[in-house]
Order: sequence, then structure tokens, then C-alpha cells
Amino acid sequence: MKPLPPFSYVVIIKRVSFTHDETKKRRRKPEMISFEPMRKLMKEKGITQYQLLKDGVLLPAYVTRLSCNHNFTLKFIDKLCRELDCQPGDLIENVASENNTFNQHAN
Repeated sequence: MKPLPPFSYVVIIKRVSFTHDETKKRRRKPEMISFEPMRKLMKEKGITQYQLLKDGVLLPAYVTRLSCNHNFTLKFIDKLCRELDCQPGDLIENVASENNTFNQHAN
């Protein structure tokens, strides 16, 4: 029997096809936190995202992440609170969802 050359391996790929809607459902994570209160607060105070970018509070990537309600560290939320002179509860809210497994197990 002929020995295999070093670092050789076999990759088995199983092809699975999904419709566009199924793929979208699989990728979407249930939202638990919304930054909608922050948007309202900024509008009330007349502060724009551009001003926060210019002052170095926000990075360009954070603007997109905020609009999609992605996760952020407490350090970042603290930085926003200091800049906007508010409390964390003024920036975020808990969004109840039927798909939220944490809420289902808590009951």
C-alpha cells in the first residue's frame, strides 16, 4: 500500500440548498435589545450620528451595527451615556419576542 503524502486530507462537502426565505430565516437572530430609544433621544437633543462620528464617539462600523441592533459592550454603552448625558435605560429597551428562547424558559 502506498503511503499518503504529508498533510493530505479529504474534504467531504454536503450540498444543501435553501430557498432565499429559508436562508434569511436561518441567519436572522432574535432581537432582544433595540436602540430605538437612543435614536429618539438623539433627535430630541438635536445630535446627529455624524456629530458622534466627528467627535470620535462612534466608529463608522458602529453606525451600521446600531441600525441593525447588534450587540455592544457595556463600555461602549457607558461611552454613549457620558456623551449624551443619560442613563443606559434611555438608550436601549428590551424587545419581547415570541422567538426569544430566554423568555420562554423563564416562564
